[in-house]
Amino acid sequence: MSASSRRLVQHLVNFLLAALLALLLWVLVQMQIDPNVTRTLPFTVPIQIRGKDPALILVEGPKTGVTVTLRAPQSVWERIVATRAVDAEVDLTGLGPGVHEVPVRLIIRATPVEVVDFDPTTVQIHLEPLAEKRLPVSVQLLGEPAVGFRADPPQVRPAYVTVRGPKNRVDQVDRVVVRATITNRRETLDMRLDPIPYTKEGRVASGVEVIPDTVRVVVPITQLGGYRDVSVRVDLKGRPAPGYHITNIAVYPSIVTLFSNDPQQVLKIPGFVETETVDVEGATQDIEVRVGLKLPKGVQVVGEKTVLVQISIEPIQGSATVQVPVEVVGLPAGMDAQVSPEEVDVVVLGPLPIIRDLKVESLRVYVDVSGLEPGVYTLEVKTEVLLPEVSVTSVVPNQVEVTLTSTATTTPTATAGP
Repeated sequence: MSASSRRLVQHLVNFLLAALLALLLWVLVQMQIDPNVTRTLPFTVPIQIRGKDPALILVEGPKTGVTVTLRAPQSVWERIVATRAVDAEVDLTGLGPGVHEVPVRLIIRATPVEVVDFDPTTVQIHLEPLAEKRLPVSVQLLGEPAVGFRADPPQVRPAYVTVRGPKNRVDQVDRVVVRATITNRRETLDMRLDPIPYTKEGRVASGVEVIPDTVRVVVPITQLGGYRDVSVRVDLKGRPAPGYHITNIAVYPSIVTLFSNDPQQVLKIPGFVETETVDVEGATQDIEVRVGLKLPKGVQVVGEKTVLVQISIEPIQGSATVQVPVEVVGLPAGMDAQVSPEEVDVVVLGPLPIIRDLKVESLRVYVDVSGLEPGVYTLEVKTEVLLPEVSVTSVVPNQVEVTLTSTATTTPTATAGP
């Protein structure tokens, strides 16, 4: 080999060594800046099912997600956690009915990453043939309608539903039932209810799906001949005491069922019946009383023969304007106070019987001069009402001028003459 060839080879070797050293130095620097960390993901990775035969149904599958421990540079680790860049799946391609132990496969959408550990590595899968059964929906009525009413045969839409699920469980389903409660109903029931599948033994079938999951159930409720529902109106006599009025009238029940052996008798009633007379003459407080009903001959009430009448009676609210002198409180010894104006108009609101007899002594109007030095002040007027039913709505004027002066006498100083 010539000298020039040897020098060329030597230069090439030196270049490669320099490049290798530079690469090692870069790796060392990167490891210092972005060190590798080994950590467990702060979340479990859900297991997805792939490749299942559509003719089969999954009876038992993964019960938990996968716990994964990874080794990666700090920056890569943070990106994996932020974007949840880890998936887990099991492939059921080619698997038939039965119980299978299937390996779990991890998919990591980031590099560079090393999988240190994950659990579980396999899961148990139970597959069964998918089956369907079409069954009619039967209605079970719970309770009885109100007295004088009857429930006609129920109607269901759709009349048939499909039970879907594993064949061994679908085969156990014997009937599908909806339960409709009609206790004390007076009007037709029309609502959507959940159909429930039952086994031959009368147990609720589990692990199956009912399609559709709700059905419309209509139960016609009709009134029997000779019966009629009417409202109740209270017959009042008299008037409350002066200054009081009726604020509410309530009757329980507000609707009663009447019966007659002659259906024409109840049909002649004009849609309501009156109570026996309730006397409110001179009343000053609420009235609560049970009374009977005024019924035509041959007509009777089904059930309780009396109704409860509640009448609310309250005082009529009235207002008045009263002139009240302004007191001065907090006046220290040795000082005098002059108030302008000396009286203010106070507008009060309360029950009319009390307002009519309201006396000035029931109101207190004052200004507080505690801690003030002699001078002229504009002070807010304050009020107190000695009757709990009465309130002050306004004071005119609501501020008054108060002049404070000292009452101490000054001794004159003697001056010597010539």
